[in-house]
Amino acid sequence: MRAVLAEHRALLVAVCAYCALAAPLLLGGATGAWHFRFGYRWLLLFWLAASALVLLGARFRGRLAARLRAESVAGALLVLALAAPFQSTFQSLKQAMPRFAPFAWDARLAALDRGMHGGVDPWRLLRPIVRSTVALEVLDVVYTLWFVVLIGAVVAASWSTRRRLRARFLVSTVMAFGLIGTVGAFALSSAGPCYYGTVVRGADPFAELNRTLAAHVDREGVALDAIDNQRVLLEFQTSGKTMTFGGISAMPSMHVAFAVLVALAAGGIDRRWGAVAWTFTALIFLGSVALAWHYAVDGYVAALAAGAIWLWVGRWRSIRLLPELKSIDGAPES
Repeated sequence: MRAVLAEHRALLVAVCAYCALAAPLLLGGATGAWHFRFGYRWLLLFWLAASALVLLGARFRGRLAARLRAESVAGALLVLALAAPFQSTFQSLKQAMPRFAPFAWDARLAALDRGMHGGVDPWRLLRPIVRSTVALEVLDVVYTLWFVVLIGAVVAASWSTRRRLRARFLVSTVMAFGLIGTVGAFALSSAGPCYYGTVVRGADPFAELNRTLAAHVDREGVALDAIDNQRVLLEFQTSGKTMTFGGISAMPSMHVAFAVLVALAAGGIDRRWGAVAWTFTALIFLGSVALAWHYAVDGYVAALAAGAIWLWVGRWRSIRLLPELKSIDGAPES
């Protein structure tokens, strides 16, 4: 156990520091909204299901023994123990953010977006996608699957025996949510194109986009998930209620930031997996703009910040010196 704690020292420090810094904001009486739970039922169920798939895959490849070593099991359980309080704190801060930092950057971000794209709002450059039923539905599904990828990637990493890559990915993820998803979101507080008309006075350059998305229904008469989710988030935000995965924040885009981290980690395992992950990242970025969740610049900033965090964490001596566990045949595990 001493060795396991030593290996996870950086991760433990990052999570504990994040929760400690959040405590004055969430317990200071301004919100009364630290929805702290050690284990969400849904998180435990997803973790068990994803872990079963990871171990089943290892069994088929003849690599289950390395996964079931004491240090691997203890490390996976430690990641699970840290995940729920960290996610609880992040979501609490995100939903409390407008009380500390009201949305004030939307007009400037929209103008910056326009200036960076030749005087045209980026979503207008994606009109062929916005007008395509198939393209919208694909992007809508991919964007929703981001939550599955989030949990799946963290669980897969928690069981990985590539100790350096594993530590780099997990620490980078915590730092990305802390620095990009919390500090960046507070500093550049914005609601996004789908809410532009509710937070900025005057003409809404995204009204046409929002009308087009709202009018979309598939052959079964079902609207896009993005539209339903945007409506629910706004209802919870205005009512002061909280939800498990809630909160409105555009800049920077955590969807893009985390997708970039997954792509960087996947590329470190296999170039083919990296290609798949980068394709997923590109679709997430396109969906973030076409579905009115984000300004394009939200994705640009998030991608650069995630890349910088990945490079920085990769230089840490505590990670570079981690020993790699070996499978029975002496090869590094995936």
